[in-house]
Amino acid sequence: MKTAKKTFFTQHPFIELEKIISSNNLILFVLIVLIIAINSAGFLSVKWLQSEWTQQYTVYQTKQKLYFDLYRESGYGGFIHAFKNAVLRKKTIYLKSLSTHHQNVEETISKLKSLASTQAEQNKLQDVQNTFHHYWQKYPLLEKAIQENWSAEKLDNRVYVNDKAALEALNDLIALNQKNFNRSVARNNQLIQRVGVYETISLGVILFFSLILFFSMRKKAGLVNNVLKMQKEAVAYKELYEATLDSMVDACIITNEKGIIENFNQIALQRFGYTAEELMGKPIEILIPQGEHKRNHAHYMASSSMHKKVLFKGRELKAITKHGELLSSEITVTPLKQSEDLKYVGIIHDISDRMKLMEQLGSLLNQLRDEATKDYLTGLLNRKAFFEQAHQIWLSAKEQHQPISLLMIDIDHFKQINDSFGHDAGDRVLIEVARVFNQNCREEDLICRYGGEEFVILLENKDEEPALEFASRLKKIVEEISVKEQSEEIRFSISIGVATGDALELNSIESFISQADQALYQAKANGRNRVEIFHTEEKKR
Repeated sequence: MKTAKKTFFTQHPFIELEKIISSNNLILFVLIVLIIAINSAGFLSVKWLQSEWTQQYTVYQTKQKLYFDLYRESGYGGFIHAFKNAVLRKKTIYLKSLSTHHQNVEETISKLKSLASTQAEQNKLQDVQNTFHHYWQKYPLLEKAIQENWSAEKLDNRVYVNDKAALEALNDLIALNQKNFNRSVARNNQLIQRVGVYETISLGVILFFSLILFFSMRKKAGLVNNVLKMQKEAVAYKELYEATLDSMVDACIITNEKGIIENFNQIALQRFGYTAEELMGKPIEILIPQGEHKRNHAHYMASSSMHKKVLFKGRELKAITKHGELLSSEITVTPLKQSEDLKYVGIIHDISDRMKLMEQLGSLLNQLRDEATKDYLTGLLNRKAFFEQAHQIWLSAKEQHQPISLLMIDIDHFKQINDSFGHDAGDRVLIEVARVFNQNCREEDLICRYGGEEFVILLENKDEEPALEFASRLKKIVEEISVKEQSEEIRFSISIGVATGDALELNSIESFISQADQALYQAKANGRNRVEIFHTEEKKR
């Protein structure tokens, strides 16, 4: 601790020190022990928190990656997708990767089980494992079916596996992992705040025992025999006090009532990049930007007039280094009366690493949210996210008595594109069609890759005529675009089934999709590259 003039321990009480005798050594000893004990406890607490936080975050990150691997195996290009492609297309090429995918699934679930902390996690992981196992048990039968060229109906009946419960369990596991991690973050923040309180208590203990020492000195006034000895003890006590402050893990700044810096510890010099000469006697604005200081200065004064022991603790603000770098910080300010003078003791805790970690966590959460709701290839909503949002739109439309329309869209002869040009070309066709939909739909419309080459678009507040016009426009735009594959140009078209009506007349979004699907079937039956609308029997009559 650097000082420009005598501190509280060598200025006013120094006169009393000249009147005491050696019996006060006991008070000094107790004070020293308490200061060292409190600061040691604070230091050890910080080290423990760092170790605990690192372990918790590592477990959380590992689980999130493993859950993502399971999602990938249950989605496009994974185990279940390869299995269903083998069922749908009855080609042995899709069977080759199933063993590798199955081994990856088993290893991933085994790792997650070893990390599971509750029986509920173990149960849900077992549900997911059972579903993949059921698929794997169907492998020999599927291989036989392909060799013997079973009918599609017979094959589907024999190898069908209901994987809905497993996907729900996987969603629950991701939510539970996030919930546990959020709870851990909150708990660690509380512990960090408590460590800050311990540091403040350390300074309070110093002040408290200093007062006890002061009043003890007064009782022994007039005894000047040991003046020189007590002067040496006072200097030693001051050095110990300053050494203790320098051992703190946070920066400590002391200012007068006008905000002029009068004292600080070594951590403050290291953190802000100043020398002692550059910092001493400077206004606090050199460390706390002027706007931040002015916002809080009136509060300092008002709180001090009410004799608060701590003006505020853990308040977040931006501090600034000598080189202009902004540091995210938490500050605890305590007023200190020295005779008629008012001082402020500020403990500045650097939370830059914590803020960076929170930003990284926020970015990770956004990424996970996108992965959970978006189709990885086209960036459109996946089926699960579509149903969740479509249900809310349907309820809103019912309340407001508004019409809604739904387009079920299929890329014509998409299998031929894949067979002739390869799946990479097919993927580019899907991406190009999705781009057309994004550019021509309104912000409030829902666009979903429903599965394979099928898309669904839900149009709010549009009845039959504008819905048909919009569908025809999309069909025409798609006819005019193409995808290049080496020297060849791939052209393609779409068939669209349209369902429309008053939201009050609909039983559910699922039934609405069924109507549009029937219209799409009719469009394909009538030659493809066309738009058909669903009509109820009443409308037909």
